[in-house]
Amino acid sequence: MRFDTSSQAWHPVEFPIKSKNDIKLMTEWFADSSVEIDPAIMEETKQQHKMMGDDAITAQSIGTTPLMVLVQHLTGIENCHYFLADYTADVEELFEFMQKKILNIAEILAEHSPAEILYLVENTSTTLISPRQFRKYCYQHILQCAKFLTNSGKFFVLHMCGYLKDLLKDLATLPVNGFEAFTSPPVGNTTLVDGRRECPNKCLIGGTNAVLWTKTAQEIITQIEKDLNRLQHHRGIVITSAGVMPPVCKPETIRSVRLWLKTYQIKV
Repeated sequence: MRFDTSSQAWHPVEFPIKSKNDIKLMTEWFADSSVEIDPAIMEETKQQHKMMGDDAITAQSIGTTPLMVLVQHLTGIENCHYFLADYTADVEELFEFMQKKILNIAEILAEHSPAEILYLVENTSTTLISPRQFRKYCYQHILQCAKFLTNSGKFFVLHMCGYLKDLLKDLATLPVNGFEAFTSPPVGNTTLVDGRRECPNKCLIGGTNAVLWTKTAQEIITQIEKDLNRLQHHRGIVITSAGVMPPVCKPETIRSVRLWLKTYQIKV
């Protein structure tokens, strides 16, 4: 839904693909598009990276795999699944051209981007797509991107902030370095224990959830400590809010949790 401040009314969001013909039109649009470097912007990016020095880890987005673009931005959830069932060949043709664009971006950024981390911003969740759909489409598309990054010297991270428990065994086999933002219940359905058990060689960035960060600093600390204590070691664990920090969370709360984390005795 979209809120119109001029009329103080709610209006439904209209997705660009609403019919089979729209799928064809969008396929033509992607087929006719191309990706190339803007030298001026690339030089500016490199200068900004240089100024940061060792003060930050920089990241850049490659984009999003076709199915996750479709369900989130082009059709919405309901029509996404109708179209996949009714017009499978047409949707898969659209995916083919969308993926070509993503692979072009991955190839360019792997060679030219100064960022240490390259992301696919997936927002993956089994509340949006099924595990079977993930395996059929997203998994293969992620693998294709990974081929460009294997020898690039960059970290490859997937932004996945939803329900992931039924995908963990699949995620464990992907040639990526980590998942962010690994979200605990009730916003997600995975814990750090789940992630470390099923994906022992991946970095887990997150481990909490937005609802937890609406509570007091002591409540947040208590939950984080409980979760960390359940792990055999803390290698590859980065504690964050697991997504956007809720606006009601005060800076003082974040600072208190951060200071406590600095004193926590980690297990290596």
